[in-house]
Amino acid sequence: MGFASSDRRLRERLIRLRGDHEDQWSYSDRATIANRNALFQYPAMMIADMQRDLTAALLEQGEYSDGPIFDPFVGSGTIVSVGMSLGRNVVGWDVNPLAILICRVKAGPFHLRAFEEAVPRVVPVRCSVKKPEERFENWRHWFTDDVAHGLTALRGKIRQESNPATRRFLWTCMAETIRLTSNSRTSTVKLHRRPRTQIEARPDPRRVFKRVAEGNLSKLAEAANELEQAGVLSRGWYMGDASLQLGDSRQMDWIGPKSAAVVTSPPYGDNTSTIPYGQHSYLPLQWIDLEDIDPAADASHLSSTYEIDRLSLGGVKRIDVADEDRLRECSVALDELISALSDKKRDRRNRVFAFVRDLDEAVAAVARATEIGSCAAWTVGSRRVGGQTVPLERILTDISRVHGFTHVETLFRDIPLHRKRMAARNSAGATMQREHVVVMRRVDP
Repeated sequence: MGFASSDRRLRERLIRLRGDHEDQWSYSDRATIANRNALFQYPAMMIADMQRDLTAALLEQGEYSDGPIFDPFVGSGTIVSVGMSLGRNVVGWDVNPLAILICRVKAGPFHLRAFEEAVPRVVPVRCSVKKPEERFENWRHWFTDDVAHGLTALRGKIRQESNPATRRFLWTCMAETIRLTSNSRTSTVKLHRRPRTQIEARPDPRRVFKRVAEGNLSKLAEAANELEQAGVLSRGWYMGDASLQLGDSRQMDWIGPKSAAVVTSPPYGDNTSTIPYGQHSYLPLQWIDLEDIDPAADASHLSSTYEIDRLSLGGVKRIDVADEDRLRECSVALDELISALSDKKRDRRNRVFAFVRDLDEAVAAVARATEIGSCAAWTVGSRRVGGQTVPLERILTDISRVHGFTHVETLFRDIPLHRKRMAARNSAGATMQREHVVVMRRVDP
């Protein structure tokens, strides 16, 4: 099957789409819209409007399947919301239980009246004077007694709610409340303790929870209204299917029709030295009933502050020489980078190899889940290792060819300075200034 004419039309559509917006497709003129569905301040969220336009373009120019839109790194659920707004079935995977919780709330049901009525029920008038619940070892390092008392009371009340969808909404509000009231700084996604003067003045989590819940109800109401206008919402339920799975997308067993479009943004490197999504989620997850998130969620995800990040791409740094050789043969860009790092410490090369090895496995799994003729769009950024820029967009293009994808177009977008900033205390340290959107088509391998 030839796709030359389809590729040409898609390429023209994408270039025109990018040119329709100022500041190199940055959408800086619509910053407030970009975060309108942020129920929790998840790190490095994608811009919903950009991804909606991108997804629509892929579907318009590559309709070879009626299958779902697939995001193997679903994160805060931008693509879930995008796919639903387009009336499509959606499949999302992620290794982070907090990501799956947020996505389940975004997927509905949108029983807003029930959610609203539950909020005053779970906010206690007073907190017990008894010892606060000790959720995990060294919890006092991250919570004052007053905050822990408030969170204990909230948690107990949420657990009494009988409806699972209502509990999930409340747990999501609880997660953001914990982020705002813990002793960890909000200026970094890593766990860094606040100065003592700030710790002594932690806000009452009950008041924070009510404020967060009010904001989240407003955001869900806006999302529900959009779905109603599109004619895909009935009595608060999405009329399509949004399937969410907690797990490693490298190891997924795909069930059902293959995907009609893959739209995703994977980590830009190993989470430890880029954006530690798991560490950012560690404190909130300590207070949430994991069984309300997914049957696969259990205490093993919280065995350490690094466990979720260890499960992500590049989390295991051990690398076989055979894998090194194979990857260098697959990607000229990777081979050039490794050569440039030859005089650096070995761990720099290991970090790159481990991440690319795992990304390669993810691309292979995605290929198996994608219909021939359908397109995939990967939004990636180029971090630095050992003073060298990792050309992830080129490496991704190289390894994808091995798994039956052909390159259609790579677009770049400059990132507004207030978005996608690496945590200042991360070892990588720098601000991402540019992202690339790599668009490929699945063809016969």
